[in-house]
Amino acid sequence: MITGSALGIKIATLGLACRYVAKAPRDDGPVPPHPMPLDAEEEEEEEEEEEEEEEEEEEEEEEEEEEEEEEEEEEEEEEEEEEEEEEEEEEEEEESAREEDEGIENLEEDEDGEDEGGAEKEEDEDEEDEEDEQ
Repeated sequence: MITGSALGIKIATLGLACRYVAKAPRDDGPVPPHPMPLDAEEEEEEEEEEEEEEEEEEEEEEEEEEEEEEEEEEEEEEEEEEEEEEEEEEEEEEESAREEDEGIENLEEDEDGEDEGGAEKEEDEDEEDEEDEQ
């Protein structure tokens, strides 16, 4: 039989053992490997590649901006040319309208027997008579 003192010693020993295990680090298995640090050369190469890509992107953006500016300038020039053509057409229409108005006025004045100055067209009639005789 186990005496009380012996039992007490076993309990005490068991308690100490439990405390020791509880404070010990646990072994959860193998630690997953960390990514290996790249060599300095590889890091530099990656940085250079990234910089080159950024420069290429910037160049492409600049080219696109230049193309857009050129297109805008061409559009503005075309608009200006169209406006000038429209103005010229309007002027030509106004001139043709004036000429028609003046032609109608001249015909009306001719019918009245007076030219633009208001003098009678006797000379013209005389010339017409001479032409008829010939």
